[in-house]
Amino acid sequence: MSEDSKPEPDHRKLRNSARKKSPPPFSRYLLVSMVLITLVVATGITYVDYHQAQDNYESNALSMQQQTEQDLGDSILIVDAGFKVYDEALNIRMKQAFDTFLVEYERAGRDPAQMDLEKVKQDLGGVMDLYIINDSMMIEYTTFAPDLGLDFSQWQYTYTYFENIINQDGFFPDRVVKEVATGDIRKYAYMPSPDHRYIFELGLVEKEMEGRGTMEYREPLQAIAYHNPDIRSVRAYDTVGREIGTGLPADPGILPILNQVIAERRTLEIDDPGSDTKTRYLFVDTSDQKYASDTSWILELVYDTSGISASLNRLLFFHGMVAFIAIMMSAGLALAASRYLSQPVQQIVHDIETVADGDLDHTISTRYALEFTQIGESVNTLVAELKGMIYRLTESEQELKKSEERYRTVVESQTEMIARFLPDTTHVFANEAYCRYFGCSCDEIIGKKFRPEIPSEDREELTRYFLSLTPEHPDGSIEHRTITPDHSLRWAHWNDRAIFAPDGRLLEIQSVGRDITERKQIEASLIESERRFRDLANLVPQVIFETDLSGRITYVNYPAYTIFGYTEEDVEDGISLLDVIVPDQHLRAVRNFQHVLNGEREEGSEYTMTRNDGSILESMVYSSPIIRDGKVCGIRGILVDI
Repeated sequence: MSEDSKPEPDHRKLRNSARKKSPPPFSRYLLVSMVLITLVVATGITYVDYHQAQDNYESNALSMQQQTEQDLGDSILIVDAGFKVYDEALNIRMKQAFDTFLVEYERAGRDPAQMDLEKVKQDLGGVMDLYIINDSMMIEYTTFAPDLGLDFSQWQYTYTYFENIINQDGFFPDRVVKEVATGDIRKYAYMPSPDHRYIFELGLVEKEMEGRGTMEYREPLQAIAYHNPDIRSVRAYDTVGREIGTGLPADPGILPILNQVIAERRTLEIDDPGSDTKTRYLFVDTSDQKYASDTSWILELVYDTSGISASLNRLLFFHGMVAFIAIMMSAGLALAASRYLSQPVQQIVHDIETVADGDLDHTISTRYALEFTQIGESVNTLVAELKGMIYRLTESEQELKKSEERYRTVVESQTEMIARFLPDTTHVFANEAYCRYFGCSCDEIIGKKFRPEIPSEDREELTRYFLSLTPEHPDGSIEHRTITPDHSLRWAHWNDRAIFAPDGRLLEIQSVGRDITERKQIEASLIESERRFRDLANLVPQVIFETDLSGRITYVNYPAYTIFGYTEEDVEDGISLLDVIVPDQHLRAVRNFQHVLNGEREEGSEYTMTRNDGSILESMVYSSPIIRDGKVCGIRGILVDI
């Protein structure tokens, strides 16, 4: 295989794969950061400047609006003051005319129905109409037919005025106002009847007021209003709802607004964003409590609000252009700066990649700024420590392999069966002895779930045994049977240790076992031999007994119970051989028993014994030591009644 065709090292493949998925370079982050900072600053300046300009425009517009409305209000008050002087000049003439009105009222017996109002009108020169207002504030009699039945309750201001004067005496002049029915101007005056049942009213016609109705003041007011460039139109209305100057009634659409302004006696403002306008209904209060008529004005001022929006849009466009230019310039500067500033980083990255390719002797460049020098020195130190660590790890790995090999050799050479398995019986380790015992290869057991075949009568005990292993008591041992692949029944003794996690979960169990089938067979043979011995012993008429090293009787055959009169319970409670020998023979008996325990041969010894009922029995005792596992553990003997 040629040099060029050698496979690429795994670590290089991983790095190349990671490089394909890696984030953009540092220079790009630096470039984007500088552009974003410029954008944020430009946006902040635009935002602050925009709102400051908006506040200034709105403040200037409000100041101009307030000044315009103040000028209009002052002008109307001045005009009204001039009209008031003119109107009051007619009061004397009208007061004198009431004398004729009162004479006719008295002549008719104070019955308005009997009064000749037309004659009184003619007596007054035909220039004044007469009105009689009843206590309901309605015109009940008049020489001016259009006003007959006129109800003043529809004008609260005038209605309240009449309620106040009907019970008073005297002359009450009014202002020159437009007549409701025709719109012609008239000068009105009032006088309550002597019996205070009615209010008499006189109305001087327009031709007697020498051009009072031809005075023009709309154009001067409009000239004042149009000094404000934001005003589109201006109209004036009286409190009856007629346009001042034309006498035409207000449009039905704005009549409710005029009524609200009059009722609340305050200015209202209505915005119309769709048409970039706002309309203010300016209330100019020229009323006087001395007069029945409310001469107040309502000015309808329509303001154009599009100027502020247009100015703000121009400002926003200007700032947008400035921000765009600033961003372009900052992008160019940022590009150059990012390339210059990222050069040390790129060099360090190149050096680190060289080290990552396996050249641990390659050093990181330290010829740039202090921070980059510190990074290079730190990486060089890290690489040096890494080299030492790799060397130590290599040595440790070799030692570990040797140790593992020695351990495996020891484990595999053990005759004991060794295994580790998880709670679900998955075996993570098993030595050859374990696998061979169950007739399987290690590949068939390790990494797989494996359950030896256990006789059904042993399974429940085995389950309880494993459940008894706890973090407090993790160790245990058990003996149970196993059915091997050749269907033979084998016994094994297992020592187990359960390994638990810190939270108490069972992680795995380590078992060490050995086959005890032969021992179990020997034990079974011994048990059978002992059973046969005891069966034979019970058939012999002589007493056969066994004691421990202290002389305590541990076994007697059935004839012993009959001969001595004791029960099995008595023997279990504890009877010594000396208890059935008369006291004066105890010393000799102890000496003889010691000889037997020492292995000395005894031909037989005669003893006088006592039964449970106290009777005497002469006997000959033959005995020999009991030896188990090579050690003397007691005496076995036969007693003959002589």
